[in-house]
Amino acid sequence: VKNKLNSEVRNLHADLDSLRDTLEEEQEGKSDLQRQLVKAQNEMQNLRAKAESGGSIRSEEMDEMKRKMNARLMEAEEGAETAKSKCAQLEKVKARLQGEVEDLMIDVERANGMASQLEKKQKNFDKTLGEWQKKYADAQFEVETTQKEVRTLSADLFRSKAQTEEIQDSLEVLR
Repeated sequence: VKNKLNSEVRNLHADLDSLRDTLEEEQEGKSDLQRQLVKAQNEMQNLRAKAESGGSIRSEEMDEMKRKMNARLMEAEEGAETAKSKCAQLEKVKARLQGEVEDLMIDVERANGMASQLEKKQKNFDKTLGEWQKKYADAQFEVETTQKEVRTLSADLFRSKAQTEEIQDSLEVLR
């Protein structure tokens, strides 16, 4: 569980980093489009100034330039709007992923706490098990020692019985 959560966190961090890179690229694209827009507006103002100052440009050329500039201006504005919408979308994804990362971090912390508790319980269990194993070994040793003593006493008893029977037989013979 812990490894799975850590893996998910790493994956989400990688996704977040790639989204940040994409966001930066889109912001660079947006600023580039804004520069183009400013440049087009400046060119348009220059052409207006020329047209107003001397009329050196014919009205047909002026209309053509105006159409071209308006087209470039529209393209730049559309590009800027597209970049803005992509940025907004990426910000939403970034916020969602950050929320998921925070949730997963909480889950990881919770899992780590549970793992720590389980390790403590395991240590206590191992300690108790060791104590019981020692008690078992001591009891087993006592049983073996007692069995040896019983065998020895049993052998002594049989010898004593045999000697008693011999003595009784000897007494009967003597009587």
